[in-house]
Amino acid sequence: MIAVALLAAAARFFASTTAVAHRVALPSSAAQVAVSTFEATIEVRDAQGQLVRGGGEAFNGTICRAAGSELRLSCSHGRIEASLVRLGKKTFLDLRELRGLPDGDGDEAIPAPAYAPQAFALGDACPGNTPASRGECALQARNFELAQQELAWLGATGESADDAPAAGGQSVNETARNSLQFNA
Repeated sequence: MIAVALLAAAARFFASTTAVAHRVALPSSAAQVAVSTFEATIEVRDAQGQLVRGGGEAFNGTICRAAGSELRLSCSHGRIEASLVRLGKKTFLDLRELRGLPDGDGDEAIPAPAYAPQAFALGDACPGNTPASRGECALQARNFELAQQELAWLGATGESADDAPAAGGQSVNETARNSLQFNA
């Protein structure tokens, strides 16, 4: 069971690789970038949230094009990532064309299936009582940092999910043994 949980977690944390990268100089007013993978667009905005004007011609030769004077870029597909980079007083847009699906955020995030911990004998239902079940619950809540911590604990210790400490300090096996009532 631990191997299943660790393999599933590893697949969820796999980052897409970059096929082509472009670094494009931007006007100094650029302060934030928003990528919509569904719409295959990138918007570059200033500190007040307004679309930045100018610099669109610098995107010739990339997978994105600026229409008009504002930096709302239309890209040929949604397998893109973008981030602002500041080097000294200059601002650049790092534009990456991906080989796979982008990680995305919010509604555009890649679906990360979470498994019902009790269905796979990983522990109790959410919020979970073992690192494996808490890890699956964290994945379900899209709390990837906590999920990685919980599932990494399993990989580092090599312990069975049943022997991992539960919230009360006892393992699942100990909790089960202590809760059994025998009728004599």
